Amino acid sequence: ASTEEPTLTADDELSFDEVDLTLADELMMLEPFGVGNPTPVYITNSVTVKNVYGVGSNKHTRLTLTDGYSCITAMCFSVSPEELDVYAGDLIDVMYNVDVNEFRGERTVQMIVRAVRKTEAQEKSENDEYELYRKMLKGEDIPEGVSLEKYIPSREDFAAVYRIMRHEISMKRTDVTARGVSALIDGMVDMNYVKLRLIFDIFSEMNILTVIETDRDRFTVGLSPSNEKVQLERSNILRKLKSKYRYR
Repeated sequence: ASTEEPTLTADDELSFDEVDLTLADELMMLEPFGVGNPTPVYITNSVTVKNVYGVGSNKHTRLTLTDGYSCITAMCFSVSPEELDVYAGDLIDVMYNVDVNEFRGERTVQMIVRAVRKTEAQEKSENDEYELYRKMLKGEDIPEGVSLEKYIPSREDFAAVYRIMRHEISMKRTDVTARGVSALIDGMVDMNYVKLRLIFDIFSEMNILTVIETDRDRFTVGLSPSNEKVQLERSNILRKLKSKYRYR
C-alpha cells in the first residue's frame, strides 16, 4: 500500500543513523521548497514496522519504524491504517521527506511518508501464508516441518474472532482485511493469518457471519440473522482439518 502512486524518485538512499536532527536542520536552511527547489525525497529499505496507530479519527496513520537499533516516527497523512495495510512485524521500504516534530519543547526527527512498499521478503512471506491456507482448506499435503498445531482453530480462537467481529460490525467497520483482523486479535489469543482465514471460512459455512471476499484478503463482513445456537464441531471444514492434520 502507498500514500500515492509509487512513481516518486528518491534523491538519495539513507540508513537510519543518517536520518537525524542534523540532517533536518540542514534541510530547513534550504527552505522555502517549491517549484525549482523541490523538497528532497529519501528512501530507506528493509525496515521493520514496530507499531501502527490511527491518528485524527483514523484519517492519518503514525508508524514507528526500526532498523533493529533505533526507532523513527513516520507520519502518513490522509491515509488510514486500513488503507496503508501494513502491520507490526512487516518489513517495508519507505520513501519520505525529513521533518522535525516539536512537542512540549522537545524536537525529534520524523519522516513524512510519500510511499510505502513491502519488501520482496515480506511479499514472499505473505504468499507462503496464503498458499498454506489454500492447501489446508483443500486438504492437500503439507510439507514436513510445518507446525500445523498453531493453525488449527480452538474454541478460544473462534470466540475471540467472533467478539472482535461483532464489535467491528457494530462500529460500521465492515470492510476488513484478513491481516488487519488477525492483528486486532493477536494478544487475546495466538492468532495468525492462516488460522483467521480458516475461521472466516468456518463461520461462513455455519452461517455465523457473512464473509464476502472483495479482493485477495479483503472482505465485507456481516452478522448472519440466525439466532440458533451453532455447534462448530459439525463444520465439515473443521472436521476435515482435524482429520487430515491434527494427528499426522
